[in-house]
Amino acid sequence: MSGPAGGFESFLMWERSSRDTLEVKRCYIDMAGDLVAGIVLSQIVYWHLPSRDGRTRLRVKRDGHLWLAKGRADWWDECRVSPKQADRALCLLAERGLIEVRLFRFAGAPTKHVRIVPEAFLRGWSDHLNAGSGDFDRRAKSISPFKEDRSSPNGENDLALSGGTYNTETTAEITTAAGPAADAALVDELVGHGVGRTVARRLAREKPEVCRRCLDYLPYAEYRTTPGAWLAHAIRDEYGPPTAYLGARAAEREQARTAAASSERARRESAVRERREGARERVREAYRRMEAEGGETMASFLAFLDRERGAAVRVAANLSDARRQEYLRACPK
Repeated sequence: MSGPAGGFESFLMWERSSRDTLEVKRCYIDMAGDLVAGIVLSQIVYWHLPSRDGRTRLRVKRDGHLWLAKGRADWWDECRVSPKQADRALCLLAERGLIEVRLFRFAGAPTKHVRIVPEAFLRGWSDHLNAGSGDFDRRAKSISPFKEDRSSPNGENDLALSGGTYNTETTAEITTAAGPAADAALVDELVGHGVGRTVARRLAREKPEVCRRCLDYLPYAEYRTTPGAWLAHAIRDEYGPPTAYLGARAAEREQARTAAASSERARRESAVRERREGARERVREAYRRMEAEGGETMASFLAFLDRERGAAVRVAANLSDARRQEYLRACPK
């Protein structure tokens, strides 16, 4: 064949014979709520399905479950999803509770391990089928492909792997990557606000301080979906404080300054009263001593009081009645 027509006919022959395809059911995209996440979910489902001879494709076993261990770059080889897109897709799927993502050590390096959460996955699958988003043969048997296979069939490990997928061909235990355990109380608080428990455990383990800071931000946040979704994104991307939060903190600081100023003013007024009362008490004590001792000192003091009273009477004579009474009350008795 030659020319454009022949070239296109060659393409058509290639198109009909090529098996270089991705099969993605629309219900997976609906369940994920995102196109790329739906593609990733489809690949995860593929690895959880049994092979043609009925054996499980998964070989990594941890904490009583079988896991799919996959490097970030391997998603591109399998379904043309970049490492950054894969990270985002796994977070979205985990937030919806469809999968669990754990970090275990594999081949000497920490690697993300993924497994489908059967109850949540089947619930989402059923909901989307009932809503009409999927092609379902209702005559088919209702069999779940996600029942846990606790051991490799017949103890054999002869599965041929492709695409760089890390499914070990050995039943040896994989050592968990070292790291601190998540704060259980912090995880419960995140879950209480709507974050999926798997995501909450990971975030609480990796970013505990950011979790607590974002929990403080939450009452002041403006979100378009749910508090849990906002909180998970805020922690993962380490959001800054919302404007309303800053305003509330500024108001609290102003209230604290006002309270401190009021307390200081009250303290100073109390100190002044104490000094005045101390001065009065010293005068009264001096007068008591003069009374007890008598003599010229007492006579001189009484003469002084008489002169002061006389002066006060003369001044008061020129005042109004109300002002005179006030003035005389302030004069020495």
